Amino acid sequence: YGISAQFGSDIIISGNKIFKLIDDNDFDAVRAISVNDITGNMLISENYIDSIIHTGSEVVQAISIEDCVPDNMLICNNRISNIASDSYAGHYPGAIAIHCPAMTSGMHILHNSIYMPENNEYGTGSGGSGVFAGGILIGAGTGITLKNNIIVNELGKRDGGTNIVLGAAVLVNNDNSPFAENDNNLFYAAGDYNVVTL
Repeated sequence: YGISAQFGSDIIISGNKIFKLIDDNDFDAVRAISVNDITGNMLISENYIDSIIHTGSEVVQAISIEDCVPDNMLICNNRISNIASDSYAGHYPGAIAIHCPAMTSGMHILHNSIYMPENNEYGTGSGGSGVFAGGILIGAGTGITLKNNIIVNELGKRDGGTNIVLGAAVLVNNDNSPFAENDNNLFYAAGDYNVVTL
């Protein structure tokens, strides 16, 4: 991990430059910023994250938020690029990943720029069929405000990959819509998979 914060309250992670995290261990996830079990207020802003890559089959994420129950969560003005992993199904590479089942309000994702370019060397695909890459991955949590983000996802198959690879701007694994508001975003994903619900 680049930065990890756990079991705290009122955290700020801002103004960091994290780049070239590369791992090939099939048992280790790669995350530039990892946040778990935070309460109070949380701000993740103005971070520059580039070239976060897993060459094996595990998950890779630039910003990972899990099991947090803050009063207010703001993820804003981050610049994220070059996120790639030859992942198995269920271990999708993503720029911002949120899994906070207890949150029903107060999550704001604003003004972020995400670029996942085509990457044949480290692209998805040979680990499993039907693998998604997502600019934003939402596993659990509702009441999310998603506004004024730019997301481009063109992440392609790794060289030699033969399985189906799908790139989405936003990937939702939730029976209900997680959004309180979803406005003024610019999405481009190869194959026109802008917002996908699994």
